[in-house]
Amino acid sequence: MNVRKKIKGSSSKDISLTAMLGALSSVARIPFGAIPSAQPCTFIIACTGYVFGPVKGFAVGALTAVLSGFFFGIGPWTVFQIIAWGLAGILFSVLGKILKRNNTKYSIGALAAIGFLYGYVFGFIMNLWYLLAFGFPISVKSIVALQITSFWMDSVHGASTAAFFLIFGKRVIGILDRFRKRLF
Repeated sequence: MNVRKKIKGSSSKDISLTAMLGALSSVARIPFGAIPSAQPCTFIIACTGYVFGPVKGFAVGALTAVLSGFFFGIGPWTVFQIIAWGLAGILFSVLGKILKRNNTKYSIGALAAIGFLYGYVFGFIMNLWYLLAFGFPISVKSIVALQITSFWMDSVHGASTAAFFLIFGKRVIGILDRFRKRLF
């Protein structure tokens, strides 16, 4: 049996596509740096996971956190960003598999709604870092307090992700799907 067929995601096409999407997501974050929590990264990562699967989705999420960290700063929170954005790639990959298994065409509105809700998931993961880093007692009370204080930031993150899905979603998913069909 051919060993190359056993190892998925190791071709130069896979690596270069993942690196390019991670770099695109990182660079796209920079112009939005002045607007706290508004950025297209989660949208790009979600589209990547939706079209290419969980491995590429997670890899693009991890690359986004690391590469954009060179501009915005790298610290202990970067690990939590890697986890949060990587999970976005995995979540939308699972969603894509469910829709494809049921022969359902994706709905941009549904993807936008899930993207909006993911803003709160991302915020929850980043709030865990905050609890651990600053030594607050980890309790239901402290978690709820942090979720309340980060509500507006998480809402902006979710709203920007939903807006990107509504404005660019159909086109970006179509472009990535054509790449997948041509290259793989």
